[in-house]
Amino acid sequence: MILRNLIGHTISQIIMPSQIIHASIRPPHSHANKKKTVGDLRIYQYPDKNFNINADTKIIIHAFGNGDCAEIHDSELQELTNKYANKNVVVVGMNFRNVSNSRGKPSSEKDWIEDVVSIVDHYRGKGAPLKNILLKGHSLGGAIMTMAAAKIFADELAKLKQTTPNPSKEAINNCAPRLFNNRSFSTLADEVMISILGKTGTGAIAAVFVGLMSLAFLTIANAALLGVGLFTVNWIFPSLAEFIMRPALDLTLWLTFGRMDALSAYKSLPEEVKDCVIAKDDLVIRERATIHYRLKNHRSQQKQLLRKGIQEARDDAEKTPLKKRLRDIKDSKLCFEVNGGLSIGAHNHPLEMLHTYHKLRGGAHSQRRQISGAQVMENKCKRLLKIS
Repeated sequence: MILRNLIGHTISQIIMPSQIIHASIRPPHSHANKKKTVGDLRIYQYPDKNFNINADTKIIIHAFGNGDCAEIHDSELQELTNKYANKNVVVVGMNFRNVSNSRGKPSSEKDWIEDVVSIVDHYRGKGAPLKNILLKGHSLGGAIMTMAAAKIFADELAKLKQTTPNPSKEAINNCAPRLFNNRSFSTLADEVMISILGKTGTGAIAAVFVGLMSLAFLTIANAALLGVGLFTVNWIFPSLAEFIMRPALDLTLWLTFGRMDALSAYKSLPEEVKDCVIAKDDLVIRERATIHYRLKNHRSQQKQLLRKGIQEARDDAEKTPLKKRLRDIKDSKLCFEVNGGLSIGAHNHPLEMLHTYHKLRGGAHSQRRQISGAQVMENKCKRLLKIS
């Protein structure tokens, strides 16, 4: 598209300022035995770049937020590697193109998706099957990982159906890499309207937009009154202004860079290959802007079916896995401070500083059985990759 070629890269730098912030960062000397180049991309492989990868190796690929890069997370990635020692697990930190030592310039969301696909292909070429590859992304990295997982799944499923018209559920699941989405947004439009502009900004823009459009059939006074009325109503029903603005914002993003529709991508993946966490007190990506929030009805149905199964179970052997799955679903919503307000820390701090707070683990005011976000992440990743 013409607009993407003209201004796409500039838009990408606004969305991912790490291209500017970390344009010349140099990795620590300790990275020498870990850094690899895949095409134009710089990645860091732990325990080291010469690790022998086979069909049983689990690969965990990390992508980071819009102002972040892999070099900053060396100790975190090394710690994760130590945790999985002797389990045939490789941990990878990646930088998108034009971040740190990765080359190239993105001009659309497809470029970031291709970055992830190229790294997945690199490890598939070394013998790792998709079912053993986990894409793990935080914030913007989570959205990109989600879209990349959906792209890989769609392509592989199409190939499978050419040779197997009625594939089994297991065969379908094996067409997708595993996905862990960490505190990310549903769509870029939702993030802009709900988290960045907020109720006031989105309401004001919607009011001006509607007022100007209504001048075609109303007087200036009535058009102004309509705009003020919309702005006022928006304080009670913020989704109204979002409903009005979403089509225009989606179109603008699609023309200039891409809509970054992580929600549709997430929904397209099989239930067994994906999971996510959010922070209820996240100031950077508000709860209403998350995939978790948009899937509220689906999650309620899941919990209802699990509770029904628990009630109808004949013994503990049947109840235990159902209770575990119900608890796992409830664990997806974390908090930074039980009684605190919205904070940047809830988004930026490591998951070990967040925790669960639901009743199945002791209630919001009891830390007796609550667990850290890091433990939640570990539980979910082990389930997805089937690590014992």
